[in-house]
Amino acid sequence: MNQNNNEKVIYLLWTGGWDSTFRLIHLVLVEKVKVQPYYIIEIERKSFLYELAAILKIREKILEKDPISATLLLPTRIYLKSEIAECSPITKKFQSLSSRFRLGSQFEWLPRFAEQNQMKDIELAIEKNQMRPRDPVFEYLGRFLIEDNGILKLATTLSDNDMQIFKYFHFPIYSKTKLQMLEISLKEGFDDIMFNSWFCHRPKRGQPCGQCHPCMDAMEEGFAFRLTVLAKCRYYFCKFLQNLKARIRAVKLSIGDSISK
Repeated sequence: MNQNNNEKVIYLLWTGGWDSTFRLIHLVLVEKVKVQPYYIIEIERKSFLYELAAILKIREKILEKDPISATLLLPTRIYLKSEIAECSPITKKFQSLSSRFRLGSQFEWLPRFAEQNQMKDIELAIEKNQMRPRDPVFEYLGRFLIEDNGILKLATTLSDNDMQIFKYFHFPIYSKTKLQMLEISLKEGFDDIMFNSWFCHRPKRGQPCGQCHPCMDAMEEGFAFRLTVLAKCRYYFCKFLQNLKARIRAVKLSIGDSISK
């Protein structure tokens, strides 16, 4: 592409969370690139109002910090998940892939959203883990990614047809950890805006719960400081229960093996 930064538009799925917010702010304030954000409302998820509030607050903070660059941030296009058209081929690929890997349900309807809107280059903020192994499905995804003009995207020829559900997306922060994003935001001077992002899926009285997947990610990826003491207690209790259940299962299997012998 021969577009300069003033003509270029990056299409980004923006949740108001840390990863997509980092990408958005870096594009607007550092790279000076126009961004078209998309947000999809999941009515059944308690956090969507908090996410929308975070999006509004982040916009305000960008405007305060750099009014000129803020004009590069286009109005957020908001959709309802319930209005996304069905697409049987995508759903079948998702079901096949999720039978082999743990995979969030959003990876079924996000490709359907992209297919419905004829998108082939929308950015999806999947980051790298720093303090624990990457989720197996995203480690596997890395085998099929190629670099094109500095952006990672799915290769055109795939040995696993189920991975086609990722063909609509670019993965600009696939190799960055949350702590690396924090370091960059500190260096570039927009860390204050980053802390207006939201991450909890099941907030309790306006605070992170400590038990949902994003809260556990925060605890395990060096961001425990973003959770309250009560949320941290819930996290440790939840981990204790998980470990206890795993031990009970292991004992039952051991007893079963002994009986069968």
